[in-house]
Formats: sequence, C-alpha cells, structure tokens
Amino acid sequence: MNQCYRDNIILLTVLIPAYNAADCLEKCIFSLLPYEYPDSDRLEILIVNDGSKDNTLNVATELAERHEQIRIIDKENGGHGSTINAGIKQAKGKYFRIIDSDDWVDSANFIKFLKLLNTTDSDLVLTDAAYEFIDVKALRPYVSYDMEKNVTMSFSDILKKEEPFSKFGPVLASSTYKLCKLQEAAFKITEHSAYVDMEFNAFAIKNIDTIIYFDLDIYRYMIGREGQSVSVQVWMKKYKEHESILFNLIKYIENEALPDEKNAYIINKLIAPMVDSQVFMYDQICKLDELKEFLKKLAVHENIYATSMSYIFGKNGDCKTILNQLDSYLPKNNNGPIIKTLVSVQNSKDSETKDEYHKLQLFHYIKKAIKCILPYGVIRLYQKKKYGF
Repeated sequence: MNQCYRDNIILLTVLIPAYNAADCLEKCIFSLLPYEYPDSDRLEILIVNDGSKDNTLNVATELAERHEQIRIIDKENGGHGSTINAGIKQAKGKYFRIIDSDDWVDSANFIKFLKLLNTTDSDLVLTDAAYEFIDVKALRPYVSYDMEKNVTMSFSDILKKEEPFSKFGPVLASSTYKLCKLQEAAFKITEHSAYVDMEFNAFAIKNIDTIIYFDLDIYRYMIGREGQSVSVQVWMKKYKEHESILFNLIKYIENEALPDEKNAYIINKLIAPMVDSQVFMYDQICKLDELKEFLKKLAVHENIYATSMSYIFGKNGDCKTILNQLDSYLPKNNNGPIIKTLVSVQNSKDSETKDEYHKLQLFHYIKKAIKCILPYGVIRLYQKKKYGF
C-alpha cells in the first residue's frame, strides 16, 4: 500500500474556485454537504475567493460559520489556475478534487462516493459526469468510462492499451487525485488565463501509478450560463490564451522525462483535440492568416503536428474541411468563416454564386499544380513581366 500521505483525518478536500459566485455558491456547497454521511468531519470544502467583486466572500463566510467542513482562502484575483495552485498547497485531505462554483454534484451519489473513497488507496479515482442545461431538465452524459469497476489497476498498463480511454481520459470533472501525488509533482498552473483545466489534466498525472473507477455519476456541469468559453465572442478575447496553453503542454512533455505512455496520452487525448479546437476557433473568428502562422509554429514539433493532423483528418469534421480549404479562394462577397461560407454556397439557390465559387476553386488547384511543376524562379519572372512586381 502506498503510504505517501500523512495519516490524514480528512479524507477528501473539495476545492471550490469562486470568482463573482455569490448567486450560485450556496447551491454548489449545499450539494456537497453530506448530512447522511456518518464521517462528515472527514470532508474539507475549501472555497478560494479569487478577488471577487461581488458578495462572494460574505456568502462564503456565512456558510463557513454554519458548517465546520468549510474553510476559506481569500486572495487577490489570479484566475482559475491560481485557485488550483493555492488549493493544492493548502489542502489537508488525503484526496483532492475540484468542483467549480457554478456547478454542483449529485448529492446521493456523492455520499456513495465518499464511502467508496474510504475503501481505496489508488492514486487516481475516476467517476462520471453529466451536462445539465439551464432550460432543459434532462441530463446528458458528459464523461463516462467503460472500465472495470471498483478494481485498482496500473495506470501505466491502462495507458499502454491501443485505446486506453474511449473519449475522455482523466479530466477535471471526473478525477479525484491523491493530494500528495499532486504536491510531489510540484507543478504550477498558469495564472490569469482561461483553458487551464487542460494543464491540470496533463500535469496531474505525472506521478500517478494506480487508478480505480467508481461507476457513479457525480459531477453536474452547467451549460448555458453567460460567459462560458464556448462562444465566438469569448473566443475573440481568449483564442491566444488557448493557443498559449496548448504550447505550454507541448513544452511540458518535451521538458519532462515522462514515460512514453504518458507522453503519448497527453499528445493523443489532450494536445491533438486542442489543436482541433484551435483550428476551429481561428476559422470562426475569421483569422485565417493567424491560423496559417499557428500551423507553421506547430509544424516545428513534427511528431505532435503529425498526430494532430491525423486526429483532425480521422475525425472527418469541420476542421478537416477548414484545412483543406485554407489556401483556396472564397467567394469575393464573403469574408466570413470557411465553414459558414461553404454552407452558404451549398444552400444557395443562386447558380451564379455556385459557379463563381467552383471557378475560383478550380483556379486555385490549377495554380497549385503549376507551382508543383515549375521552378519558383520561372513563376516569379512571369509574374514580374506581366504584372510589374
């Protein structure tokens, strides 16, 4: 049995990053308070107030006065990553997990989880999660695993399988880590940035040796709230942060002496999907020149580039279309995203619009073929003679 932790009285620390969360914090906290759990003193709820400008700190203080499981860290604003850094440093539990303040847990399943958690010593514990929509009562699966239940397994052996996880590996909403393993990894999540959950998903597995899966649907991830990071308006502000986090992950695996299977997992399950998302972001915010520069920068990392392209083209989705059309001419009267343009052309009843588009496409491919055949110098002489530049 791995005895890296102290003889913890507290079984689990739940970190609640809270920024301007006064309206939703109580719901999150009340879902966690285990009134039916006999050892409720073995739970620590650690609220990190990240420099909120609303009444978050007062709400947290009132909750802490009524419930001894709650402890508060009040700090200057540093972003989601800074709350994770502070939480890992100050947590007291044997295990550690994160619940965002505008999300919550299924209380009945959370009590079952605490009881099962008391029976294991695995480094990483996986559970399921579901989407819950503001205007829809029905849940939709978010993260689920097709794994053997309640059995401690070698994390390395899991990762060495051809398909270690169907869609998601360990992600923030599904993962509970042994605290000492996170502290020993000595990582620091980027502060003042969005998308840092991807760093946590990658950095947290560094020292993980064993894993167990409990078939419990615990996390409730709210969809539809204002300001979520999945809209064009948000992407316009934060697309560079997404790119920066992506390259942080690349730097991490290139600098850390991780086992091959962990490197492969981070590339295949974290970095490649992020590349796919980045390509889509650039198209949706109409920054195709920056997309080309991004691809050039990524291509320096040959293995990661190849894996990411394989992922995108194997997925056969929008990003495959975007990359195939990236160097093509688009209709002159449309400066919108490639995907939107193609849909508009396909749905257009104007045959002239379709003919113009197809002529421009044909011209592009002829031009590309000529470049492949003729030396570049010959083409430049022809251009200079005809066009004067």
